[in-house]
Amino acid sequence: GAQIIDMVLLVVDAFRGWQAQTTECLVLAELTSPNLVIALNKVDQFPLEEREERIRSAKELVWQRLKGTRFAKAPAVGVSACVGGEKVAAANADDGEAAGGNRARVESNETYNVDTLVEVLKGSLRPPARQQNTTSGAKGEEAPPFYFSI
Repeated sequence: GAQIIDMVLLVVDAFRGWQAQTTECLVLAELTSPNLVIALNKVDQFPLEEREERIRSAKELVWQRLKGTRFAKAPAVGVSACVGGEKVAAANADDGEAAGGNRARVESNETYNVDTLVEVLKGSLRPPARQQNTTSGAKGEEAPPFYFSI
């Protein structure tokens, strides 16, 4: 079948776990992509002394849901896109507005383990083999490659 998406990054709230919208995303991933990486987000909400064990447990629960799919062995990484959550992000945004809209003065939000997620993404996605369409170029010239990002 046609492959229209090279990879799916499935973001799962590690604290809340699998939700209805996660299933919907999985169905779309199964239909459109051969590759999937799982980002278990909000792991900063786990107490530091329990974090590694809770991340391991969250991974196991997600992998249980993926049994029977092509993504049963998908890599999973525990991350926090914004340590402290939405309130911290909103406070930083408010600080930027208070500084006259000069966001350069505001420290960026702290993240957790996002660098590892980036490395897993890099290691999981191979450049796809694309067939060039030579029939749509002007006067028999080869058409340029088509790129579309989401």
